[in-house]
Amino acid sequence: MIELMQALFLALLAGLTGTLMASLFLLAPGHWRDQSLPLLIGFAVGALLGAAFFELIPHALEELERPDLERVGQVFFLTLIVAFLLEKFLRWRHHQKQADMARPAGTVVLISDAVHKFVDGVVVVAAFLTDPVLGAATALAVIAHEVPHELSALAILLNSGFRRFRAFLLKLLSSLAIVPGGALAWFWLEPMTAVRPFILVVAAALFSYIALVTLIPELQREHRPRVSALQSLAILAGGGVIFLLHHLAH
Repeated sequence: MIELMQALFLALLAGLTGTLMASLFLLAPGHWRDQSLPLLIGFAVGALLGAAFFELIPHALEELERPDLERVGQVFFLTLIVAFLLEKFLRWRHHQKQADMARPAGTVVLISDAVHKFVDGVVVVAAFLTDPVLGAATALAVIAHEVPHELSALAILLNSGFRRFRAFLLKLLSSLAIVPGGALAWFWLEPMTAVRPFILVVAAALFSYIALVTLIPELQREHRPRVSALQSLAILAGGGVIFLLHHLAH
């Protein structure tokens, strides 16, 4: 029971921290936000890729028998395709609603965010079940990429006509979907040890997709040498934190 509470607390921490940090970030002066956001995105890219390739995939490979190893690439590939199609659908749905009227666009964001958080809960607890340190590294990666994601979601809510406090409260409530996701992972994955490594592979593929397809294109828009250099350092810092967390724990 204590381990269950630890796993759910870790998931809850990952789910709420991004929303709280993004909300505080919105209160900062505009010029400071503009300067620091690319660095936050860079750190998120490094943390996501670090969690995928330093933690999730190695742990998955350790748990698999030789006949199952070839399925790792297949699961990784299929997850990327599903993520691509899902993002296409959500973008299409968002634009359809936005064309109709403002407020439904915010509603779509809240629903998609709740689903996103539910999946994050599954991923964090699945990683925790494999190794508590892996769970912590995964939670850190979730927090890192959630800050820019939550900023854009809050901006859409405000643009859809929601008042600041209501937008913050609804985002906070949608973030709580990470808890039932984590609970499902605990009761479903704990007895199903054969499935757990493939959940880690799915998580690694999702993290890679977010980093390479969603976040890096944002960084590529920057052409100033100094800012580009700082972005590169932020990526290395994000990956370095995951790398150090892994080696200090082992």
